[in-house]
Amino acid sequence: MTSLLTPDQIDHYREQGYVVLRQVLTRDETESIGEAIQESVQRTDLETRKKVYPTPETTYHVDGRYIQEPGLRYIATHPMMVGGAETLLRTSAVLSASVAYLKTPGAKGTNPDYEGSHPSAHQDYKTYQQAGSSVNWLFAIAPMVDLVEEIGPLSVSPGSFKCTHKRRDGRVWRVERSRADDIAPLQDAQLRRGDILFMNMFTWHQAGPNRTDRDRYGIYYKYRAENAPAASGPELYSEEAHQSVTYDGRSMLPHFGDRLHSGRVLFEHDHRFLLQNSGEGWGFLGGEFTGNDSGSPLSKAAAPNDLSNCIGQLQDQCDRDTGLEIPWMSYLSDFGEPGSLCRVYAHQAKAVPEPRSSLQNRWCTANEVEQLGAQGALRDGFETQALEMWLDSGVDRGIGEAGRAAASKSRGKA
Repeated sequence: MTSLLTPDQIDHYREQGYVVLRQVLTRDETESIGEAIQESVQRTDLETRKKVYPTPETTYHVDGRYIQEPGLRYIATHPMMVGGAETLLRTSAVLSASVAYLKTPGAKGTNPDYEGSHPSAHQDYKTYQQAGSSVNWLFAIAPMVDLVEEIGPLSVSPGSFKCTHKRRDGRVWRVERSRADDIAPLQDAQLRRGDILFMNMFTWHQAGPNRTDRDRYGIYYKYRAENAPAASGPELYSEEAHQSVTYDGRSMLPHFGDRLHSGRVLFEHDHRFLLQNSGEGWGFLGGEFTGNDSGSPLSKAAAPNDLSNCIGQLQDQCDRDTGLEIPWMSYLSDFGEPGSLCRVYAHQAKAVPEPRSSLQNRWCTANEVEQLGAQGALRDGFETQALEMWLDSGVDRGIGEAGRAAASKSRGKA
């Protein structure tokens, strides 16, 4: 892999957890991207709390549904953005989150860390959030205005990523998040229009409020290592975006579709896997969805994050159907057609009671699952493929949690 960054830039990122590339984008490029952001923000379906642009003291977000806007697609696949991300991730990258933002005069700065240890700074590893639950990703941030003091600078804590630790736990990585009292003081990164900042996923940062009479806007993308999926489940992009947002001949958006109609959990204990039979063949736990944690349909009519984290609903289904409490899950893949997908997770339990269920239950080794597949006795047809994914030691998986679990932790630590 040819590096587009200098050795000094790479070293700075490895030591400090961020690096700024100065004046990568030209004036014409930033104007084109800025126009795409401003045009998208003015659409009525991008209202924030029913506040239509240019309502003062408001932050607008242009999410991944608009990645095909020419300026936004251009910067998402810019050689320095993707090539730089892949150099720092040390592997092929995919785009896991696309966000353009616009803050009108008076808009507040960033939110506090969700665990409550700082009033405005935070880090973005989150077990419940689609992009943040990967265990190997980074930010790529490109401001479209000079982030001087009065408009709200982006500040970072040098070396703070080292205060968060990963440890292997069976088939997954667990992350021990740092707190604000662990880190060095924040410093202004002095970002200016045309610059690009790469920032480690564990680096603490904050953006100041907009105290000017003009808009503050730019983009931030989250690129993850191709072998480090979002544990809580990835955002689904449109099939058109999947086909058009490409780099070096491959799609940067591998996850696409319109609807998640069901979910399954590959449940492992002591190298055996729990299958159930309802008369249609042996399969994983779970079933069809009726809505997400908040009751909204899991369709493109919902916001993108409603198309990602299905863990809460699957937890309820498994508890109801088997009596098993599954505290976390790790995303494997989506199976089916783009318009009707089944989202499959896995869980490795250290100890587990026998499930309570009127259905037939069966604990199988990996070989026995494969044998059932060869006999045509598996219900959905993707079970052996999902099992192979789960057993692949070359994939770095984290743990995903339902949003309500994260909210509970936040209340407990605040």
